[in-house]
Amino acid sequence: MLACAETDAEPKVIHADGETYIACGGVLSVHSAPGTDEGFFRDPHGAKHHLSKIRSLTITNFEGDTPECKAAR
Repeated sequence: MLACAETDAEPKVIHADGETYIACGGVLSVHSAPGTDEGFFRDPHGAKHHLSKIRSLTITNFEGDTPECKAAR
């Protein structure tokens, strides 16, 4: 399975390999083999992130107000 999609307009919480990130936008590329997932996203401060070789990945909608994400777009 291979999927690559731009995240929808809602901020996301990304749990990757024991770390937690807030994503205001970007692209996640998800593959079926562990250790091959990668993601490109912007955080609420507008900083760009690139995560690669992710072994454990969970993505959920951010529950709450994130005016920082609106400013980061």
